[in-house]
Amino acid sequence: MTQSHQQVGETFPFTLYDDGGAPGLIAALESDALFPRYYNFFEEMGYEGNGPCWEGHISQILMELDANLLSRIQFDAEAGSLLAFFQSEEDRSQFLRIICPVFNDFEELRDWVSVADRDAMDD
Repeated sequence: MTQSHQQVGETFPFTLYDDGGAPGLIAALESDALFPRYYNFFEEMGYEGNGPCWEGHISQILMELDANLLSRIQFDAEAGSLLAFFQSEEDRSQFLRIICPVFNDFEELRDWVSVADRDAMDD
């Protein structure tokens, strides 16, 4: 796994990597960059803020904004991280264009989280 450690605004809160040529990304939820930003937010909203929580919210956002893209993503959610694998670089780029603005704007993220279907999550 080759990781890119550059965290430009376009990819935050994710770090990009390629796993054997397949485009991927990771959100290291317990990292110094993410934990203080997101843990309290999700806790205030009544969620754990773990990988399954992120997967559930991201999946629901994508169901509304680009359900076709969601069908081409494979998630691997752990307690302290969320990994996503894509069929193409174009799919990864589309994911980042949709999800990064939401996760970098806490008011918008709060709007999405407040209407999320809790029964559709493994939080």
